[in-house]
Amino acid sequence: MFDNPDAELRREKPIDDLLRDFERRPVSCQIDFGDKRELKPGEEVEVKLLDFRDWKGRPSKYFNRVIVEVEHGRVDGGIPVVSDPEGDRRCAFRLDDLPLTLVYTAPSEGGQSVDRITVYSSCQILDDGKVLMELTEPHTKIAEEEIKIVRPYLMTDFSTKMEALFPPDLDIDYKFTLNTEIKAMYRLVGYYEQRSTGIVSESYELISRDIKSFSGTGSAFGQEVSGDCVTTTTGSATVSRAEITSASGTLIIDYDGRSGAVREVTLQDISVELGIDGDVTTTQKCTKPPQTETSSFPFKFLVVHPDEPYVRPILDWPSFRKASGDLKSGMISGGGTEELGLWRITLKYSFRKAPDK
Repeated sequence: MFDNPDAELRREKPIDDLLRDFERRPVSCQIDFGDKRELKPGEEVEVKLLDFRDWKGRPSKYFNRVIVEVEHGRVDGGIPVVSDPEGDRRCAFRLDDLPLTLVYTAPSEGGQSVDRITVYSSCQILDDGKVLMELTEPHTKIAEEEIKIVRPYLMTDFSTKMEALFPPDLDIDYKFTLNTEIKAMYRLVGYYEQRSTGIVSESYELISRDIKSFSGTGSAFGQEVSGDCVTTTTGSATVSRAEITSASGTLIIDYDGRSGAVREVTLQDISVELGIDGDVTTTQKCTKPPQTETSSFPFKFLVVHPDEPYVRPILDWPSFRKASGDLKSGMISGGGTEELGLWRITLKYSFRKAPDK
């Protein structure tokens, strides 16, 4: 000021204005999501921060620092700061090399439909050796953008035929067939792109499930010869009740990241309890002396097997994971036939995506 007659300090102006002219702290910037306007839960997007301007509309100087903060998702990039209790929702940058680039990941948990990214200026302008980047604190909000998080629904229809398999060495010939149609609704909770394998995965949580229809019939026939007598046993049964008792696991759909074609579907197991009404008739015919005796009794019971306390018409099994469809259309179908334990199961399913409500 004493040696330079043109020094700014010789002019009549507040010292704050002088400092702002020197530092050119940013008061605005642009947040660029590229062509993304909405994300799925867990989906990532590269975000660029650019065009930092000071109070006079001039580009901010390189030594200024900014804080980037998200409400619900995660940010990767810059320097994590100690003021962030979550550890992944706030980071600091210097304006050395523009545009600033970070990766934002939409939240999977919580059910949020929108997230907010906010950029703050900071009062710290000293080099890292004097004030560590980790100690950068937010000062003034300079930009804010919202991004929509969509959680589409998956409407599913399952059709299952279950045929009981009994050991061939039994003295009685049994037959039992169960047919069920189940409707279920799922909601997207996770989206993940595995760059190393090129697989895109969607995971869904179960929202509702209901048995649309059911039918089941059974029969039994057996004969036993003892001396001059032949005993014949016949039986019939129908399913009078079917109720979903539990669902376990997570429904996952894997796609080819390049073509969008379905690679496989990991199903969620759904178990049902069956109420069965039936009747058994026993007739004994003897020749010496000639006589016939017949007895009949009705019965009611639940299907409960020693190794399987419930029936699973829908279950995750390798042969059922094969499916066709694609990510863009949201229409998927699959199924197959497999012998598992006491049952031969023929499963068919179809999925269609519905917009987030």
